[in-house]
Amino acid sequence: MISIVAVHGLNPLKTGSNALSTWTASNGKVWLQDANFLPKHIPKARIMLFGYNSNVAFASSNAGLTEQAMALLIQLYLNRKVRIL
Repeated sequence: MISIVAVHGLNPLKTGSNALSTWTASNGKVWLQDANFLPKHIPKARIMLFGYNSNVAFASSNAGLTEQAMALLIQLYLNRKVRIL
């Protein structure tokens, strides 16, 4: 099985961009999950979206970059342990 993990970039300008809006097309469809986009071309892929505080490197945050990276690794580990039929 192929796993695709979408991780949005940092947001130093606090533009309102986030995990979901980063992967949303101008027509409002999220191309990671819309049936006519990525799932159509890679139907057996496990597609995951990881959201985090993207202002972490530029503003105060409860979790720094290291903690955000650890959270991503933990989520990947947990998702891989679950068998998808």
